[in-house]
Amino acid sequence: MAKSRSRDFFAWTDDEVELLLKVTHEYKTAKANDNIDWESSQSKYGDIFERYRELYPSREEALAMGKEYPHKKDEITKGQLTTKLKAIRMRYRQAVELGRKSGRGRVVLLYFELCETIWGAPPATHAISEGIETSDVTVEVKEEMVSSPDTGSSSVPGADGAAEGAASTDTVASRRQRVDATLNGCRREKLKRKLTTDSVAQEELEIKRQLLQQLKATDVEFVQTLDRWSSMMDRLNSNIELLVQHIVGSGTSQCATPSPTDWKPVIKTE
Repeated sequence: MAKSRSRDFFAWTDDEVELLLKVTHEYKTAKANDNIDWESSQSKYGDIFERYRELYPSREEALAMGKEYPHKKDEITKGQLTTKLKAIRMRYRQAVELGRKSGRGRVVLLYFELCETIWGAPPATHAISEGIETSDVTVEVKEEMVSSPDTGSSSVPGADGAAEGAASTDTVASRRQRVDATLNGCRREKLKRKLTTDSVAQEELEIKRQLLQQLKATDVEFVQTLDRWSSMMDRLNSNIELLVQHIVGSGTSQCATPSPTDWKPVIKTE
C-alpha cells in the first residue's frame, strides 16, 4: 500500500525531466529519419519508456556526474512517464499561446527550447512579440543568457548528437534575436508613453498658469472697481451733507419770530 502511494506521488527532479525530454527528442529524430510522425506512433510512450530506463543512471553514476537521480529504475512506471510527458506538452502549448514562458511551470521555463525542438513552434509563436510584458522580456533575456551554455549539450548518446547540438544552437540564436527585437520594441513603446505623459503634463501646467494669471487680473480689476465705488460714495455723502445744511439754513431764516416793537395796532374806522 505504501509502495503504491509513493508511486502516485512520484516527484520528478529537473535532471530526470531533462533526460525525459532528450530521450523524447531522440525518438522524434529517429522517427523523422524513417519519414514517420512520431506522435502518430501507437507505441511511442512504450518505446520512450524503455529507452528512458536504459539511460537512467544509478545513484553512483548520478553522484559522479553531479546530477540528481534519486529514484531507482523499477520505481518509474510507464504511466508516470506518460502522464508527465503529456503534462509538459500541455503546459508548453499554453505558454506558446500566451506568448510567455513564465507562468506555465518550472519545466517549461527551464527547458522551453528543448520543448520547442520536440513539439515545434505552432503559428502562434510567430506573434509571440505581441502582448508580451516588459518584465517578462527582461526575465527571458536573463534566462537565455543563463541557460545558453547548457542548451546545446546533450547527455543522450547517439549518432545525431552533433546535428542536435547545431540545431539547438540555431534555435537559441533565433529565439535570442526575437527576444532582443521584442525588448527593443518594448523600450520604444515605453519611451513613447513617457514622451506623451510629459507633453500632457506640460499642457496641464500651461493651463494652470493661464488660469492663475486670469485670477490675478480679475482680483486687480475687482479692487479697482471697489476703489471707484468708494470714491463715488464719499462724494455722494459730501453732497448729501451740503444739501442738508442748505435746507436747514433756509428753513431757519424763513421761520424767524417778529419782535414786540414791530407790532402796530390796527384801528378800524367806520
